Amino acid sequence: MVSRFEAAAVCVYLNDLLAADPVFMNAIVSHRPECNAALAEHPTFQVGMIDGTYCAGLIGLLNGLLGKHETGPHAGHGLIYGRFVDDQVIGFGLVGVASGERA
Repeated sequence: MVSRFEAAAVCVYLNDLLAADPVFMNAIVSHRPECNAALAEHPTFQVGMIDGTYCAGLIGLLNGLLGKHETGPHAGHGLIYGRFVDDQVIGFGLVGVASGERA
């Protein structure tokens, strides 16, 4: 797993991209195409299930690269998340860090 500092830098980057082009970032973050069981069983890539079908997106891919919480209340979850309001991403943050806190 990478450090929280590195994951925080990814969040800064994603938030910069969101500020530059929110339409593009919403489109790419909201796109969760179907994937197969082999990808779903990958040890780091994070996959969800929608209506009984494996699906994944950009945040799952990035969390697969960054790592996941190994212990504690967020064990098994990735380090970063997207904050959504009315199905629109409004920012990116670190799992387990309240909005506005420093990583």
